[in-house]
Amino acid sequence: MEPLSLLARLSKDVRLTSRELSRDEARGLVDMYYKLQHQRIALAGQIRAINQGADEPETTNVLSFFQSQVETLENQIRGALGEYAQKFVAGRWAQSIVGIGPVISAGLLCHIDIERAKHAGQVWRYAGIAGPDVDVWLGQDGAKKLVAELEEMAGDDASDPEFLLNLAAAKTKRRVETLRGWATKYGKNKLTRTGIINALARRPWNADFKTLVTYKLGESFVKQQNREGAYYGQLYARRKAAYMVANDEGRFAERAAQILRTKNYSKDTDAYAALSKGKLPQAQLHAMARRIAAKMLLAHFHHVLYETHYGHAPEKPWIIEHGGHVDYEAPPNWPMVE
Repeated sequence: MEPLSLLARLSKDVRLTSRELSRDEARGLVDMYYKLQHQRIALAGQIRAINQGADEPETTNVLSFFQSQVETLENQIRGALGEYAQKFVAGRWAQSIVGIGPVISAGLLCHIDIERAKHAGQVWRYAGIAGPDVDVWLGQDGAKKLVAELEEMAGDDASDPEFLLNLAAAKTKRRVETLRGWATKYGKNKLTRTGIINALARRPWNADFKTLVTYKLGESFVKQQNREGAYYGQLYARRKAAYMVANDEGRFAERAAQILRTKNYSKDTDAYAALSKGKLPQAQLHAMARRIAAKMLLAHFHHVLYETHYGHAPEKPWIIEHGGHVDYEAPPNWPMVE
């Protein structure tokens, strides 16, 4: 049997069982897909570099063979994840959206546990896009400094770890239950000062999910903004246009000054030139608008996932805040006509 025929048959066999993947298995495949994609692009770059400037193409049969194999695996994983996502109403809804394909729809499904995320804001926090006032990674030094400040504030109650935990949760806008879970884990099933510090030092979002949402999903919307029916791409375009007007009018001057105070920019960069004039760099306006589009999609995906799981719609996040606000709208293409 020809190798390609065998691969095609294997692909069909895998697709038949892909709907039975667990969330952890699907998450592993999403991660593998993007690693393979990165490797395929790297191989293609090597082949181009070898042939660049040559009168005749160099022999790259081996590299081309492996590039083809990587691409085949990549396509098979994409197909398997597409089948996995099709099992769920929310997955089928996601794939009805311009800019979302099988891998991203599966990635959303395998990262979001609707029984632990009763509100869209919890999903935003998990993705690290809730807002600059809550998406703060303290690290070990920052956590120690915060706990010392809270102890001084607590006075005689500073020795009570439960009191300290509640203060820390309120200060960092984190859920007490989540913080307690990590703190007791680090404290070997006891709530201790050291455990609270280690819990606060943790990154408060999932790095893989943030990459999926902010870059893979967000940039897909950016690329699709001019397509008919590109709801989230068009939202990105509207928000960026509004941010550019506000930036020209100097409405981000305070924020620009704060960024200059807290971050180091080389004085020969475009970013420093903009910030020193009280303006945000264009790249930041792009990121802000992209984040709004991603946040709205997550709110809508959460809505669909919640409604199909519990049988009724969740509480609506009326305002999405980040450098401005966007009024909440019902999810497009919902309810679905299957």
